[in-house]
Amino acid sequence: MTHPSVIKYEGESYRFRLQNLVKELGLQEHVIFHNRFVSDEELHNFLCAADVYVTPYLNREQLTSGTLAFAVGTGKAVVSTPYWAATELLADGRGKLVPFGDSKKMAKTILHILQDDSVFYSLRRKAYDYGRSRIWPKIGQSYWKMFKDKELQIAARTRIAPSVAEPTSSFEVPEPSLAHLRKLTDDTGLLQHAKYTDPDAMHFFDTYLSFLLNAQQSDGSVRNFMNFDRQWQKNEAENDSVGRFLWALGTVMANPPSQTYLSILKDSFDHSVKLVEKQSPRGMAYSIFGMSDYLRQFPGASEIKRILTIAADKLVSLFQDNATDQWCWFEDIITYDNAVLPHALFVAWLILHNDMYLDVARKSCDFLLDQTITGGHFSFVGCKGW
Repeated sequence: MTHPSVIKYEGESYRFRLQNLVKELGLQEHVIFHNRFVSDEELHNFLCAADVYVTPYLNREQLTSGTLAFAVGTGKAVVSTPYWAATELLADGRGKLVPFGDSKKMAKTILHILQDDSVFYSLRRKAYDYGRSRIWPKIGQSYWKMFKDKELQIAARTRIAPSVAEPTSSFEVPEPSLAHLRKLTDDTGLLQHAKYTDPDAMHFFDTYLSFLLNAQQSDGSVRNFMNFDRQWQKNEAENDSVGRFLWALGTVMANPPSQTYLSILKDSFDHSVKLVEKQSPRGMAYSIFGMSDYLRQFPGASEIKRILTIAADKLVSLFQDNATDQWCWFEDIITYDNAVLPHALFVAWLILHNDMYLDVARKSCDFLLDQTITGGHFSFVGCKGW
């Protein structure tokens, strides 16, 4: 829609001139004019569909452009005049700048981008990567760190006394005692081993969450053991810590104590979920639990569904590679935490509705029960066999 100030002094002459130009060039089938302000949703759809985004502003002192910010955030190849906002957003090769009023140079630049895939995808990648550093979860994480430095207290949920008119099932259950956890928790985290109630070497949620986030490395991998001297153990053996990390974050994301936690949880989850395919079978199972909870909070997350499918397909493939008529299992040995493997496929089936997952889950679950239920009781598989 033409700006009200322009209509007031110039009417629709500019729009009419553009429409006539389109007819002269025979481009009626390729150009659409929307004589209205579009909604944010429509604008986002237009930007997502675009290959190249162009802002030919004539005013150098233009301080901001919402559509330019959206275009960079969606990873578009951008061509713009060098107004202030564009100069900052498109620096370091994140877009192409052309002189004010130089329409020939602008046309030449656009054609070059469309004809050279390496330039096209390089611009998109640089814009997208920069845009990801400016999304709300990143900015929110900065605020979160600042708030944490101030040691602000998270408000506890208000306890409401049950009404006699309420059915019994809605009464609040007794609050579990956290005394043992409190005794085993110091300012770093939860100690793994104890002798009865005394820690071996010797406020809960925020402490544990901080520990988890500290365990996450820049490449998304997750360290497994911290020694009592607060140093992470080096040269760790292969483990499933990424899977357990994603399971923990997903559990909290599905039912967070406060919505303010979601941004940092989601950002950390997204950073490590790319490593799921490299996990051990149990690591992939733990990851499936975490991804299923992630989808409870963000049901439209297509990338999470894609990775969840890969993990579930991998478990099915392992089962098919190892299973025989007498041995219906994912590996050639039963070791520890075995039930998570069929459990994960049950969960994957509930989300993705692939009957292959259900079939393998049932067969492996029945086999596991046959192997571990003896004489009417459960027979544990320890780290050194039964």
